[in-house]
Amino acid sequence: MLLMMIKSQAAERKAKKSLKALQESLEREEKQQQELDETKDKAYTDALTGVKSKAAYAEARDELDRAIHNGEKPEFALIVFDVNDLKRMNDVYGHEAGDRHRYGKRYRRGRDYH
Repeated sequence: MLLMMIKSQAAERKAKKSLKALQESLEREEKQQQELDETKDKAYTDALTGVKSKAAYAEARDELDRAIHNGEKPEFALIVFDVNDLKRMNDVYGHEAGDRHRYGKRYRRGRDYH
């Protein structure tokens, strides 16, 4: 009887240790997923305007295409407009010229240069 109790307690300790390790692993995975989501949000947002990047819209388009292909009918709307002729400026003169036109100064890699 005593031997069974000792074995039972050992098994319980082992199970608790395994459960703790599993919980810690799950917490690490959740933290990594959160960090990945935050990094993706930063990568998919234009630093100058706060608007989603071209890559973000391409991913959203691909997700919509998949949903439609699978017979779903997602609700969505897309409006594209150029309020200050910036697209033409970027297309003709380049993005650096477009940044100077829009912001009146040079902008590069997240910092202002005067």
